Amino acid sequence: MRPSLDAFDPYWMKALGMTALARTALVCCTLLGVAESLAVEATYTVRLETLWNGSTHPNNYPSSAHFSPLIGASHSTGVQFWAPGELATTGIERVAELGSTSSFRNEINAAISAGDALERIEVARNLFSGESGVSNEFTVNGDNPLVTLATMVAPSSDWFIGVHDFDLREGAGYLASHTIEFAHFYDAGTEEGSGFSLSNPPTFPNEVITLVTGNAAAAPFHGGGSASLAPIARLTFTRESLIGLPGDYNADGEVTQADYQAWREAYGAGDDSPADGNDDGQVDAADYVVWRDALAANQPLAVPEPGAVTACLLGSLLTLCKRRRAPR
Repeated sequence: MRPSLDAFDPYWMKALGMTALARTALVCCTLLGVAESLAVEATYTVRLETLWNGSTHPNNYPSSAHFSPLIGASHSTGVQFWAPGELATTGIERVAELGSTSSFRNEINAAISAGDALERIEVARNLFSGESGVSNEFTVNGDNPLVTLATMVAPSSDWFIGVHDFDLREGAGYLASHTIEFAHFYDAGTEEGSGFSLSNPPTFPNEVITLVTGNAAAAPFHGGGSASLAPIARLTFTRESLIGLPGDYNADGEVTQADYQAWREAYGAGDDSPADGNDDGQVDAADYVVWRDALAANQPLAVPEPGAVTACLLGSLLTLCKRRRAPR
């Protein structure tokens, strides 16, 4: 038979013969503790859509215009695959110049083996004008919340678009969705050339990666009569699922007051309970803390503040000491 939960008065405290005041003090201590959160994972779909065609980008539009196979990884802060102001790796150079992914794939696999990346993200085909887009699914977690991607703007000397070290976290959770439109492109700094050509001399020595932002009327991706560059591609991240969300005791993908009710109903349960938030084999006060902290991180609700809880604890302990010292 499970113990009752009356006004957050755990059974095991009563079983130890603790006074109501002592139980209150201990609960305050519990609320001061830091919750042991589960390792949250989130699965995402990334979708690349082309907005580049002869109508929207008439300036010297190449008949073979396309984006090379999208490639990248979900990873930690322990690795950086590319960034503006840095020299391109061999992998990024090959992607930007040729649309070849093998070298970058090797760099990603090395990072995965070293524990600095979680998954490789790869779409195995080009994306041409008129197609609906390409997509792939990947996973991020607390240790690997970042994503880096790259695809060649082809044909070109060494141009590419993508994201680097993009953080999918939002507060204590993960972004539901995020869309990026690319009106500019990156120059890898490895090959000469300013037009839609694959045959160009190498840049020696290599220069750093730069974002090309010129919007003159003669710019390759100028939209004709527009005063600015028209986007050439769109990248969308859509969260598909959450695994092991702290405090999500009813497994509906979000932390709400309903999870508190699920915790109350499961209070005192043993192994395998969804409400065992810290995975210690018992649904107890510590699991309330997991839910409370997760809720507070996502919703600015009235939860015990450290200062108030500390005052509660000290006041309770002082009163308890005075009562014990008082003559009978």
